[in-house]
Amino acid sequence: MSRIYVMGCCAVVAASWLGLGVSAAELERPVRYSIAATSGVTLSLPVAVGKGQHLYRDARGKWSPLPNVREEAGVVTFTLSAEQMAGGQTIVLLGKPDWLIADDSAPPELVGVTIDKRSVTPSKEMNLGWLDAAPETIELQVADALNPLDPASVCATVSGRTVRPGAAGFEFQRDPKDNKKARIVCTLPKLGVVAADGTSSLVVQCDDFAPDMADLRVALSFAVLRPPEIALGKPSATTPDGVKIFLDSIYQGYENLECLMDGKLHEPGTTTFGCTWPSAETPVAHWMCFVLPRPRQVSGLEISWAAYQSHNWTSERYAIMTWDGKQWARAVKVAKNPEARTSGHSFPAVTTDRVLVWAPAGANHPQRPNLMWVSEVKLLP
Repeated sequence: MSRIYVMGCCAVVAASWLGLGVSAAELERPVRYSIAATSGVTLSLPVAVGKGQHLYRDARGKWSPLPNVREEAGVVTFTLSAEQMAGGQTIVLLGKPDWLIADDSAPPELVGVTIDKRSVTPSKEMNLGWLDAAPETIELQVADALNPLDPASVCATVSGRTVRPGAAGFEFQRDPKDNKKARIVCTLPKLGVVAADGTSSLVVQCDDFAPDMADLRVALSFAVLRPPEIALGKPSATTPDGVKIFLDSIYQGYENLECLMDGKLHEPGTTTFGCTWPSAETPVAHWMCFVLPRPRQVSGLEISWAAYQSHNWTSERYAIMTWDGKQWARAVKVAKNPEARTSGHSFPAVTTDRVLVWAPAGANHPQRPNLMWVSEVKLLP
């Protein structure tokens, strides 16, 4: 007994696509079927158009005219022997129009990126880093070498939502002189890209009309530094000289929190218990806040990190802030912080009674990005 598996793929094209630069000829799309069989097969399949070529991938992997074809009343009947299919599998293309180049396995290319009217180096994986404010617009310039771009393939994924062209903040603009080129414009405030915690991610997809399964995917991400909202309740610890230490969380078993300001560094190769503070290992912002007994001058900060398993567990991104009496004022924004035993940061001297070290979600050591792990903090006068 032979077994036959047929998977069909046919997109229905709405007339509104004409407004996106799709010609009437392009509405005559072929129907693509994937076929797997254990022996030769005779099949009758519906065809969406009444003209065009009927092709299949032969045993050599080449597109060839479909043999033994009969077409009647929108149904195509054909026979393929086992020898004509490579490994019992093939792809059938019914109704291929003349403008479509079937032998095109390459997806469209990202040829340009503009962020707020400023050109940047294009890349399929773009991490814009830690920004003071989210961009207003991101424009992708896309081109294919052989086939027209397919508007039906274009979409964006924003916080788990799929957005299509025509939705607020998402445009697909075909080049009126070359249907193999287009601009994809994302207006971020309208798309709602920036999450409540300031992180954002956007994945844009685009394909051509070729019957291959490869498409272009561009992933963009960034984080926006926002003034933190923290609640100072009961201090986690108080040093002998009266500095109150507030922490967002504590990793179980590391309750000796006075160690953060006892003047002693954790020695590599020794236990980390009792001499370091690790936060809970959770994908949220982590922070340390130091409230002084009275306002005094502060002009910098030294942070010494836990040393464990041949690593200094340096956080990569964080902000150092001081309290101005009403709100947190940023003193230093640290980005791409290299792994080091101690990270030193200086800033113009301010008089304050509170200093905050705040890292956004996922901004700590690359191997454990959700864990802030500190041995000692020193405030510089």
